[in-house]
Amino acid sequence: MSNKDCTLKRLTRRSISRREFLRYAGLAGLTLLSGRAATSLFGGQSNRARADESHQVYLPLIAKVPPIPPLSQEMAQEAYEFYSLGDPVPPTNLRFEFKPNLSNPDQPAIVFARDPETGEIILATRFNLETQEQEWHVAKLRDLADAVGMRIGTNLSSPWFDQATIARHDEIVKDNFNHAIVDHFFMSEIMQEPDIFHPEATRFNFEKARRVIDLAKANGMTVEASPIIYGESDFKESWSLLKKYWELAKQSGFTDAIKNNVSWDEARRMRTDPEYGNQLLENLVDSLPDPEKREELREVRRRLREFIAYYVQRAVGEFQGEVNIWRLANEFDMNPQSLWDPYFWLVGPDYPDLIFQAAREADPNAKLIINPAPGYEPGDPYFFDMTVPVIQRLKQKGIIDGVGDQGHEYASQPFNWKRRLDRDWGVEVLITERDVNLENVPGTQEERFELQAEIYAYSLREALSHNVKFFTLWESYGDDEDNWFERMVGEQNADPTIFDDYQPKSAYFALKAELEKVVDQQ
Repeated sequence: MSNKDCTLKRLTRRSISRREFLRYAGLAGLTLLSGRAATSLFGGQSNRARADESHQVYLPLIAKVPPIPPLSQEMAQEAYEFYSLGDPVPPTNLRFEFKPNLSNPDQPAIVFARDPETGEIILATRFNLETQEQEWHVAKLRDLADAVGMRIGTNLSSPWFDQATIARHDEIVKDNFNHAIVDHFFMSEIMQEPDIFHPEATRFNFEKARRVIDLAKANGMTVEASPIIYGESDFKESWSLLKKYWELAKQSGFTDAIKNNVSWDEARRMRTDPEYGNQLLENLVDSLPDPEKREELREVRRRLREFIAYYVQRAVGEFQGEVNIWRLANEFDMNPQSLWDPYFWLVGPDYPDLIFQAAREADPNAKLIINPAPGYEPGDPYFFDMTVPVIQRLKQKGIIDGVGDQGHEYASQPFNWKRRLDRDWGVEVLITERDVNLENVPGTQEERFELQAEIYAYSLREALSHNVKFFTLWESYGDDEDNWFERMVGEQNADPTIFDDYQPKSAYFALKAELEKVVDQQ
């Protein structure tokens, strides 16, 4: 898929010439004060209707546009090269239009410049929060997302990367995304010497999270903190702070008792009836043969309940009013065979209630979401059927605002995104982790990237049509070691992101084209 294939070939009916644009903006020394004044700009009463319409459309936007610097030939050249449009036209031949910043209504309107032949948006103004000036730059995903009122995001740095890598991808993120995932809330990263028996003595270090949140806010981005509670990582990895308690559960025979005595039907009932679930777990603890380990495990389970509520309150309270979204329960799971989520079995099936309540008290205005394990189609017990009853319970208590859809997709097994987004969760849906894995996809690299671009475009198109406001790409800065499929899963031909060696791929331009279609329809 070429860049031009991703471009809508028509102009909107409200596109204007540069001369008209200068007049509208008042840069020619004229001010639009009334319909009659606007008529004088067009040179006669015969254009009165057009002037009245233009005046009505543009005046509210002009009021929010600070002085705009001249557009240079060099900037036009850069845009034509980025979008592979051939030789640039003189800036005076570009077509300009105002669009409100729907993502940040308090910021000045966006001015777009289009190629006069294709109608493609190639340049934009971005209000610089630091300099308080409007600046021309090559139009990127962020500009169009702001114009349609969508948050398009990705991780803003990561605990897995070195400083050189972080510096490179932070620039890409700031240019292209208006939503930042702050991936620095792993327990092992922000807690030092945790003591579940004396939570108040635990030392916290929010330095990395603070740096990234400040960087996001300085660039006008909304912030999502992740992951707060993540059973698989918090308990099972060699560096996990809670690993010793999961080891106790194994040594005491508790995990074997779960696998041997808890059926799928009982596990499903536990998620809808936590009181029943907690009693079932207490009975399993009572059945353990070693009285010393039995009492130790019982006390650990009780203390963990208090500890995680304290942890969530401290983390959320530290950034009250600064973090817009808290991804609280990441990959909640009640599979009695895999035991993926130790929180479910050690703390109890009502642990989402504990942490969502704690977060709501710490920051009543933040959006609180649950992020289920990746699922593929309706009916998958790891994704939809398992999570809906939990969400319904939390919604009745008024302590949940949304659910994340982890869009980790294999191009060889593409999702049905329409059916996926048609599902009724009962709360707002956010696409939280989006990538397209090309492992096992045959063909030339160009053919593989073209297929990937089509899949990315389809998912964004469905997200827009379903009024999904958050479309977050996962570690989307390169097809080398900077993506989790290759770094952690070990699939070296995944090529899952929209960049290759920090350069945009066909998928990038496909996403841009989908956003541009909506801009044109407004």
